[in-house]
Formats: sequence, structure tokens, C-alpha cells
Amino acid sequence: MPVHTLGVGAKEPSLLSGLIFDSDGTRMTPTHANKRGRRFHYYVSASLIGRGTIGPHAIRVPAGEIDGLVLEQIRHLLASPLKLAEALVPMELASATLDPALKRAKAIAREWSATSPANHRAFVREIITRVAVSDSEITVRIGIARLARALGTTIRQADPEPTFDVTIAAKLQRAGKGKRLIIGDAQEEVIDPSLVRLLQEAHGIRDIVLADTTETLNEITAQRKKSKGYLTAMTRLSYLAPPIVNDILCGRQPPGLSAKQLLRTSNTLPLDWSAQRAHLRFARA
Repeated sequence: MPVHTLGVGAKEPSLLSGLIFDSDGTRMTPTHANKRGRRFHYYVSASLIGRGTIGPHAIRVPAGEIDGLVLEQIRHLLASPLKLAEALVPMELASATLDPALKRAKAIAREWSATSPANHRAFVREIITRVAVSDSEITVRIGIARLARALGTTIRQADPEPTFDVTIAAKLQRAGKGKRLIIGDAQEEVIDPSLVRLLQEAHGIRDIVLADTTETLNEITAQRKKSKGYLTAMTRLSYLAPPIVNDILCGRQPPGLSAKQLLRTSNTLPLDWSAQRAHLRFARA
């Protein structure tokens, strides 16, 4: 099975390229593998693709899953004023500087699901200094001064810069040449009933809206006790790419994607099917 290295010039540069390492301290490289006509993306220890001696902790990580988990951890941090304030303590920010930073973080977290992948990538790479993958966890190291600046402060670069770590539990499973990281139950396809119901409702509403009927949209809205905005959002979701719908029905949705988040992001959902996959952080087909 051919494996191709992805460089910076890729159409959608990898979120953690240049930042992610295995527990041997070896840099991990974005790669993809083609299997039965589909493309699967990974981060792979460089030694596993012929760059140096294979270390005892060489690993292959499913890129979409680890990217999704890292993004979700960042969102949780931004949405928690207490955790964020604790993280920024080493910067000794005055309240006149800290309060606006916390408000900006809250605003970023609130719009997180509607933010483009390119903006996610820019923000993540602005604040993260290193991601380390070990046998039992993923450690995301964040530069505190970088985080403060990303939230609008004018603090200077510290040397050395203080950092703090966010950890994500994980486990390993042997696979092929080395070990593959299994994040939670990443190997298992877990169907989310709330997502399935949301798609069923979306298609049902579209059928009603497009039906040959004398009912006005106001009458349809009143009868179903739903707002026009809700019906509009559901109609948009009914036009999700069929492969995305199939992935959800089979339990292959990205980590952290809930019915609420999917509904919230409907107003920024691209029309292009491949752009929808990138926007919702599904594995690229």
C-alpha cells in the first residue's frame, strides 16, 4: 500500500505538522495511505517511513481523530474562564488586561464550531509548542505568553517561555510495523442516536417544505411549533454530502461532533461536499 508524505504545500496543510512527536522524541510526519479507493490520513513516526532507526515507541496516529481531540481540548480551555485564568497566572496580568482576554476567549469558544479549518489551524499553531504522543496519553504543550498574545494582550515573549500541559488519555494497539494509537474507542464505530435522529428530522422537514401543498411556510412553522430559523437550519442539514450522512449512520463521525454542534454550524455549512468534510472535520475520503 503506497504511502505519500504530505508537505506544507498540501491543499489542506495538517493541523499539527512540525509540532507532533512520539515518546522517543522523534518527529511525526503527516502521511496518507490509499486503501480501496479511499485516502486515510495519519501522523507517523518518521522512522516508520525510512527516516532513521525505528524506535521502541514508533507510532502511527489517525490524524483526523487526534486533530479533533486537540481542537476540542483548546475549545474547552477557552470556554472555561477559571482554567484559563489559572493558566495565565505566570504572566501576572492586571485585571484590566486579563478581563478582556477572558472575554475574547469566550467569544472564540462560542464561535468555535462555525470557525473555518484554516482559522482553527492558525490559532492552534499560534499557541501550541509541542504535542507528544506516549503509550498512555497525548500531551499538548501550550506556550502561556503565546496564549496571552493570541487573546489580544501585548505581553512580550518570555525566554524561556513558561508552558503548561493539557493531557488526553489514549491507549496503544500493535498494528503492522509499529503501534497505532487508539483514542478512546476509535476502532469501534459508535452510532450517536441524537445525530441520526437529527438527520432523520432534517430530511423529514425538507420533504414537508418541498411538498406540493397549499400550506405556507408560516403555517408549516406554526403546526410543528418550530421557528423559521430552525426549519431553515434543518433544511440546510438535509443537503449534507451523502458520504457524511453515511459516516454518521455508521458511527464514523469525528470526536466531539454532537447533534447540537452540527445544528449550530448549519448556517456556515459549505455547499461543496469536500469542503463540508473539512468544515466538520470528517476524515478526508
